[in-house]
Amino acid sequence: DPTPEPNPTPEPNPTPEPNPIPEPSPTHKPNPAPVIKIVDINNSRLAILNTAKKAKQVFSLYESALSSLTDTRCQISSDTYCVGGYTQYDRTEANSFTTTGLYGALRLLPSQKLTAGISFSFFGPINLVDGYDSRGDRKPGIGIFTHWQDTPDGVGLNMGIAGAFMRQAITIRRDHLSHTEAGKGDTVIKGLQGKATVSWGIKSSKSTLISPTAGLIWQSVSRNAYSE
Repeated sequence: DPTPEPNPTPEPNPTPEPNPIPEPSPTHKPNPAPVIKIVDINNSRLAILNTAKKAKQVFSLYESALSSLTDTRCQISSDTYCVGGYTQYDRTEANSFTTTGLYGALRLLPSQKLTAGISFSFFGPINLVDGYDSRGDRKPGIGIFTHWQDTPDGVGLNMGIAGAFMRQAITIRRDHLSHTEAGKGDTVIKGLQGKATVSWGIKSSKSTLISPTAGLIWQSVSRNAYSE
């Protein structure tokens, strides 16, 4: 018998390549802890209600100032014109301001029965209720009027129309109660008034004039909407 061939020597297994070293991952920063705020709904409503109540007090101050500006004028006697100035202090509850004004009137020709005039008021120190502050944008108030009368001394029919306008920029700060967030916003208060009067002058003596008068007054004071 032929001699059997020997089995071939097995080849050694190749050395496995080492696994690549993984690149270091960036440092992981944990998310910050959430901030939890507790808001009291009832106190929030109360703060808003208090701010609204204070607005009524501020409005009443401007209503008073509008009425004064509408009636501010000088009386022309034998001349054809008049000019003047004034200082006025208005106060309602915890609100007050001082105004300084100028006014003038002119008797229109040729009839000299018709008079027209204008007045300006400039804000001085302003003190408003807590939570309301003036922002320095102090536009002057303006008043205008026209008046017609039968005679220079006021006897007979007298008619007049007058109007006034005021504007004030303010900052509102909402009350900060327990578990409520503070709020602040800028807004503008505007006031407008119109007045019409008719009277009949009766001279009862050389120095006494009685004038029954009827009038109609329209007034509007409003505040622009604002965001906190």
